[in-house]
Amino acid sequence: MNANFESHSISRRSFLKASGVVGAASILAACGGSSSSTAASTSGAASGAAAPAADAITDYVSFETANRELETWNFLYSQSASDLNVITNCWDGLLSFDCYGKAVPAIASSWEHNEDSTVWTFHLRDDVDWCDVNGEVKSHLTSKDFLVGLEWVLNALKNEAFNTSMPSETVVGAAEYYDLTKDKGDAAADMTYEDMLAAGVGVEAPDDYTLVFTCKNPCPYFDTVAAYNSFYPASEDLIKELGIDGFRACDYSTMWYNGPYLIEEYIQQNTKSFIPNPNYYAANDCTRFEHHTITMIPDLSMGLQLYENGEVDNIDLTESNLTTITSDPNNKHNKFLCEKRPTKFSFQMHLNFQRKDENGNLDENWNKAVANRAFRQCFYKGIDFTNYYARTNKINPLKCENDYYTMPGVCYNTQGQEYSTLVAKEMGFDKEAYDGKTMIRLRANNGDIADLKKQAMEELSAIGVTFPVHCYHYIKSGDTTALDTATVLKQCFSESLGDDFVVLDIGTYVSSLYKEVRNVQLHSILQGHPDTKKVPGIDASTGSLGQGVSIAVGMALGAKHLGKDTKVFALVGDGESQEGQIWEAYMAAAHYKLDNLTVIIDNNGLQIDGTNDQVMSLGDLPAKLRAFGFDLVELPDGNDLDAVEAALSKPTMPGKPKAILAHTVKGKGVSFMENQVGWHGKAPNAEQREQALKELED
Repeated sequence: MNANFESHSISRRSFLKASGVVGAASILAACGGSSSSTAASTSGAASGAAAPAADAITDYVSFETANRELETWNFLYSQSASDLNVITNCWDGLLSFDCYGKAVPAIASSWEHNEDSTVWTFHLRDDVDWCDVNGEVKSHLTSKDFLVGLEWVLNALKNEAFNTSMPSETVVGAAEYYDLTKDKGDAAADMTYEDMLAAGVGVEAPDDYTLVFTCKNPCPYFDTVAAYNSFYPASEDLIKELGIDGFRACDYSTMWYNGPYLIEEYIQQNTKSFIPNPNYYAANDCTRFEHHTITMIPDLSMGLQLYENGEVDNIDLTESNLTTITSDPNNKHNKFLCEKRPTKFSFQMHLNFQRKDENGNLDENWNKAVANRAFRQCFYKGIDFTNYYARTNKINPLKCENDYYTMPGVCYNTQGQEYSTLVAKEMGFDKEAYDGKTMIRLRANNGDIADLKKQAMEELSAIGVTFPVHCYHYIKSGDTTALDTATVLKQCFSESLGDDFVVLDIGTYVSSLYKEVRNVQLHSILQGHPDTKKVPGIDASTGSLGQGVSIAVGMALGAKHLGKDTKVFALVGDGESQEGQIWEAYMAAAHYKLDNLTVIIDNNGLQIDGTNDQVMSLGDLPAKLRAFGFDLVELPDGNDLDAVEAALSKPTMPGKPKAILAHTVKGKGVSFMENQVGWHGKAPNAEQREQALKELED
């Protein structure tokens, strides 16, 4: 299901109200080339080079909810709207979209196609440069960079099957090249864009500023496809500098930029700050904010207060906020209320035909069920999402689905026919009037799936499927708004399908939906955060970092209370030490004189999002530990096991907990792992494993 979401927001600024605020991170650049065709990524300010109005915002503060934090800075790797809201304002591709959804030039200054729309030629600008995070020009961008980027996307080993569908479905030989790299295994790491061309992929660069694509079939909408981030360029020099793993796991400080903005500051779950790129090729053709900050908030429930405090310039409204404001004609916020323009946002139901359980075993009950046609049709013909959509668009929830596919005016075929009209005709919806009461897909049978449900249950019971079949929906742990919305979704499943047939289970992830749910590699009982129900010897299931010391303090205190001579050890990361809960536990350990507790801190200076100093500096950690009442043992070389053993053997100071601060090197002894952020929580492939073992043995 693709949903064309609408909602309401408030803004103090008249020009924001006039432009129709589209979202938190979506109002960044006010020029062509700053947005993308991807989900929820449109530009909100006025296009063109005209001088800003006297009351125009130059220093703009918007928001994002905590569940929409970035998962990757790699613009080729990502398929997440949360990522793309940022990415599309820092990097440009061939084309972009203006605030009305029309394709406009970006790096491609012009383009044309042959008569049947199978061959598309893009003419590139000759004044585009790659810049580092400081705005320093690193290299010049040419057509070769687009070949490098496409090869990366289509290389199964490099891109790990992310973001491949758009080129694979449209470009000659793209899907075949992906299969070729998949068959090559580890050898695919050495393949280049020249190998891609030799394999017959339908792309060529006749010169430095011309790019030609050959499509499998007539594709009159390929210009909109080419704007997608899977067609973005990439610098071969940067990939060589970072290495494959480094480029895949890059952060804002290591990437090179070609778009209108640079990242000034990034603090995980806190803020993102943008400043104009001084070497942006279209700097004279557009209007940009002098400074833009995205403030992360736990959920929308606190948004209105932040707006009233002047901490953000616009905010999306919750249902209760909107009801309160609209029900009172004298409410001070009424004059600032504006309907958000529909965004190109998709809501999809992904039916996994090869689902595995948390132990890595195939979930045969689900896999058999989803392979049954009648079972799948029950979802499409039976589920009424009205109440669920009302969480997004209280005024007109049915519009979320009835206006799905594509916003009118986004793209046209060569005959000038508008794409959404053609889709509606193809689906048989073009002659149906919108009655404001039912969803188009449910109109034929009024959502009555009794016969389909009976058929599915009979066919599936015959092959051993048990009911109810469990379906899974994942939300970010701790996000109360997402939980409320998911609960409504679960109710829609229950009321539409019946709990005897299908049950929607709400699962959670801690930081990354891709890594923890969609792309779990190892399927080990130790994967992610250990679960007391699955892992022998684990006394507590943890989620967010920082809980370990609190548990250790509780164990040490309990041992003291029982008069037991028990020693308790807690291993802590330096990035983890940014959590406030750890320092509360440290205070408790000193207060209760837990000299039976030893905390070992692995201080390698790196964490999943970059260096500690980049994310959140720990300051003078030794001084802090002493100030919190610890007997400190500092190890200059924490990789020296003899030194660690000696520190553990050091007699405990009566009445004081012990802290061993071990200064270590991440990935010590393995050349390609040492001091590399990308190896945080990642397993090596077979070739890398052999190399690592050899280096460690030597």
